[in-house]
Amino acid sequence: MLGRQDISLIVSVLGFVMCGLAGGQIVINEIYYDSPSTDVGCFTELKGPPGTSLNGYVLVGINGSGGGEYATISLTGHTIPSDGYFVVAQDNTVPNYDMIDAAADWQNANYQGTGEGDNVVLRLSSTTVDAVGYGTFTPSGVFAGEGEPAPDVANTSIGRVPDGIDSNNNAADFAELAATTPGVTNGGGPPEPTVYDCGELQQDDPNGAPLHAGEYVQVTAIAIVANGVFDTSGTNIYIQDDFGGVNVHNFDLTATVAEGDCVTVLGTVTNYNGLTEVDDPYFDYTNHGPGTMPSPVLLTTQVIAANGEDYEATLARLENCAIVGGDPWPSSGNNANILIDDGSGQCTMRIDKDTNIDEWGGPTEAFNLVGIVTQYDFTSPYTEGYQITPRRMEDFAPSSDVIAPETGVVRDFKLLPLYPNPFNPGTTISFSLPSHVRNLKLSVFDVTGRLVTVLYDAPAAPGEYITNWNAAGLASGTYFVTLNADDKSSVQQAVLVK
Repeated sequence: MLGRQDISLIVSVLGFVMCGLAGGQIVINEIYYDSPSTDVGCFTELKGPPGTSLNGYVLVGINGSGGGEYATISLTGHTIPSDGYFVVAQDNTVPNYDMIDAAADWQNANYQGTGEGDNVVLRLSSTTVDAVGYGTFTPSGVFAGEGEPAPDVANTSIGRVPDGIDSNNNAADFAELAATTPGVTNGGGPPEPTVYDCGELQQDDPNGAPLHAGEYVQVTAIAIVANGVFDTSGTNIYIQDDFGGVNVHNFDLTATVAEGDCVTVLGTVTNYNGLTEVDDPYFDYTNHGPGTMPSPVLLTTQVIAANGEDYEATLARLENCAIVGGDPWPSSGNNANILIDDGSGQCTMRIDKDTNIDEWGGPTEAFNLVGIVTQYDFTSPYTEGYQITPRRMEDFAPSSDVIAPETGVVRDFKLLPLYPNPFNPGTTISFSLPSHVRNLKLSVFDVTGRLVTVLYDAPAAPGEYITNWNAAGLASGTYFVTLNADDKSSVQQAVLVK
């Protein structure tokens, strides 16, 4: 049974990593306005976040000669479909159309010999969301687009290459397409990314290599280390969501990311000595600003060494550790692999020379530690080499330090879903108490109702609690974690898969 000091009390609200994303902008992605002979099959394609309502949006044709609005198409009642493309067709000859309006046959540039280009504008109520001008405009013409005009073409379309790119310059963003592509990619750039969470990106094949290696992906999560901490050039950060973490690495692009920022990363899944990374080709990122940092999970040195894959690229906390071997504490400008033990078995603590830790002499007594679970295993199968890597000197604290819960911040009695789940053999149990509990009991039962173990049995103060359950000696199957607190109870299912 764990004592009170064996369970980590966390002040901040834990578990659910939140990041407030600004809504993605909808853009005009492709326009086909001049088909051979009499215009048929013309269309306008929008690109935007799937599921976005188009209520209140309108497409407006603006004459380059005089600036008159000659046609308006209301998009109210429609939604961006799951593929991210919304096609407004002139008629039903257009593949992949989502709505039909004859006005989608916009005017050609130099309409009726005016010598001016033309424009299509996307508005939400009276606000211009996107605008494209195409053709040549004289000084007296009305260019309603962005930057410089897109080219004027006939018998094909103009489209953003790659899809969705928006530098606010029509001339740079739009190109003449070899063939129209309504409802599909315009080409010229990366493929459409597959959206994953960090846990999905961490899935491995039987040899411990990333299951999604080579895939172009998109993931949104919280940066648990700022860029520049582990590398002084390029990008090397770790991001974490509710399902896991992943390393983001690129030599060419230096990302501006602070600890706690919510970022969306685009790139290709790669493997570096067992560590799953998102990198080139087509690496890019968007920083959405500050999010909510995840709390470190309380682990043991033995769990990191034996089951580090379950926690790779996530924040972890160790308590009451001692240095027991390995490299000596590094001098300034040097790395080191130091062996530490909290009494459960040894693991490696990696000291990175780009942090400020190598400039410090190291702890002189038993210590607590926060760091990122990393991996360095240069031979397949990639099932070893797990480490904990602290980010800075402040990640170390004397083991006598106790983090007390902040009274009043917890409002609900809650037993959170276990993570990871399914698991083998370790998983993390998190719960919160809004008030003092005289009789708190955290127990595990099997499917027959037999008591397997008691993880906690004592009074408890209000706060956020995290503990680790190691089921190494149990058989695969379904178990039930039960939290009883005076007159309240809660249950979460746990699946052990060996």
